[in-house]
Amino acid sequence: MFEPQVDKYNPLTKTKTLLLDRDGVLNRVVMRGAEVSSPRSRDELVLSEDLPALAEPSIVDDWNLIIVSNQPDLSRGRIDLELVEYINQSILGQIPLNASYICSHVASDECGCRKPETGLVDRFKEDFPQAAGKMVLVGDRDTDRECAERVDIDFILRRREYNAPCMAYVDHSVESLSDLSPLLRHLFPE
Repeated sequence: MFEPQVDKYNPLTKTKTLLLDRDGVLNRVVMRGAEVSSPRSRDELVLSEDLPALAEPSIVDDWNLIIVSNQPDLSRGRIDLELVEYINQSILGQIPLNASYICSHVASDECGCRKPETGLVDRFKEDFPQAAGKMVLVGDRDTDRECAERVDIDFILRRREYNAPCMAYVDHSVESLSDLSPLLRHLFPE
């Protein structure tokens, strides 16, 4: 049985949850030729310049912040859990993350937690049923969108230069994380 790597940071006190893909949303991807890749060293980590927008009261007063991320380079031996935790801690230094759910498997493992499969979201809902009232997944890949569709939650695409083809398949997108709060207020008026 394949299980995700789960790290808990801050108590979940809200009933609404932002599920956040990591690479391409919270930190910059690394382009290796035409391949969109995760950072493989501390030197390659560049946090998204607009990351502090997720620490604004308009977000943290209403939403739990949960990372849901595929990290197949763990299985490939290109990175280790120490680097994953370093990246998560770097993000945590700027925003109040509640938890992180990481799939370390490659596609050929056929696990249930690698997006677009729903295992990361399902495990979060098992761990924190009180926080699974309203969920939104923010991602930069089609696999993120497909995962959100499979669990029947809203999806918001973080637009990047490499994901223009995804625009044809989404209802909601943001250029910047600063645009997330007004969009969430529009989608979920109180």
